[in-house]
Amino acid sequence: MAKVTDDLVSLYAGSDALSIGELVRGKQVKASEMVDTAIHLVERLNPQLNAVIIETFDLARSMTSAPGDGPFAGVPFVLKNLGTLW
Repeated sequence: MAKVTDDLVSLYAGSDALSIGELVRGKQVKASEMVDTAIHLVERLNPQLNAVIIETFDLARSMTSAPGDGPFAGVPFVLKNLGTLW
């Protein structure tokens, strides 16, 4: 797990997905740093928001080893679970 710094949090919060993808492709940041930053923010904010119910952090971390080469490669994202619970 990468150490999440205030600079990474600021970079992540101030960037859109295309910008983060460009930074990862340009090797200015690692995909693992962006995923760990996203996880850090979810862990910090989710107790108040209660937005992330199923945490798949290990899966997200495992996918950073080969992020691909598209415009959103290496960009962490959250998916809404649209399945019913009953």
